[in-house]
Amino acid sequence: MIVVMKQIKKQAPIKFAVLLPVLLAAPLASAENQSAESTQNNTAELAKKLQNPIASLISVPIQNNWDFDIGPADAMRFTANVQPVIPFSIGDDWNLITRTIMPVIHAESPVPGGEALSGMGDIVQSFFLSPKKSVGGWVLGGGPVFLYPSASEDQLGGKKWEPVRRRWR
Repeated sequence: MIVVMKQIKKQAPIKFAVLLPVLLAAPLASAENQSAESTQNNTAELAKKLQNPIASLISVPIQNNWDFDIGPADAMRFTANVQPVIPFSIGDDWNLITRTIMPVIHAESPVPGGEALSGMGDIVQSFFLSPKKSVGGWVLGGGPVFLYPSASEDQLGGKKWEPVRRRWR
């Protein structure tokens, strides 16, 4: 194709300059209409999957938290929670959905003259067993939650392994 274009340029540069936009515009016009429809369909389908917590869709949301006025130094703490959600199909009727929360933290010292810290916090891992079909319009799921002592600095984590306990009141 490049060779043909070079030959056309040498023989008739004005005709090529006029013909090129016409040649490119014809297929693009029909592709644009088809592309717009398929994009709308794909967008609607993706929106449905994003709203469905048991959809077979891997997502990686990032939640950003800013905390201010911490301690006597009025310190600031920024936490970016990277939260990949990965569903696994278990047979025809069940899903296992894993959700991991990996905090990336920058914390100023809460006391005057202290040192700021940056790094990873403790990882929280959830495992939810869920039926693939909703039950009476409800999406159900349940399972354990674990805390892994993975902080890069002692002050950014709890330093111990443990299951996360939920208390119902």
